[in-house]
Amino acid sequence: FTIMQPPVVTAVSKFAERKRIRPTLRKMSLAEYAVQDYYPDNWMVRQLTGTIPGDELTEDHLHRAKNMLLAKFFVGIADQMEETVRQLRLYYEWITPQGQETCVRDIVRGTWPGEDDDWEPYKLPKRGGKDWNIVAEREKWDIELYYLGLEMFSKQNLMLNAIQHALEPQSFW
Repeated sequence: FTIMQPPVVTAVSKFAERKRIRPTLRKMSLAEYAVQDYYPDNWMVRQLTGTIPGDELTEDHLHRAKNMLLAKFFVGIADQMEETVRQLRLYYEWITPQGQETCVRDIVRGTWPGEDDDWEPYKLPKRGGKDWNIVAEREKWDIELYYLGLEMFSKQNLMLNAIQHALEPQSFW
């Protein structure tokens, strides 16, 4: 399975992470970083198609990545983690060990003990703003793939609800 989030959010998160370890990036804005030749664009499409960074992506790459996602993955959505975990539990028939319900809930909500104390939340650019649009243009293939992931997530929900309903004892009275 995979858990997807909007590609612009992923790009902002990765940029914040890279700025922590590469001091030369700390002076750059997100827009400045996104136009660099070394910016790692469309990571998901590249991973699913085996295309190395720097090679130009085409509609064919997107088509292949979509086929791979459809054929091989159960999709979760990062900003819908409770529903993602519910679907994963049903699909894989996961059972939470007794006494671990709180642990699972805390992990899903991001409140587990031992969080990185040095972590600082990153700030997302304004949707439709300059930085957002520059990154969105660079991530256009991953955005298309993300839209497919959202559709798959919705269809999985319908399928799993139907299966769950069919397995429930029926009352005829």
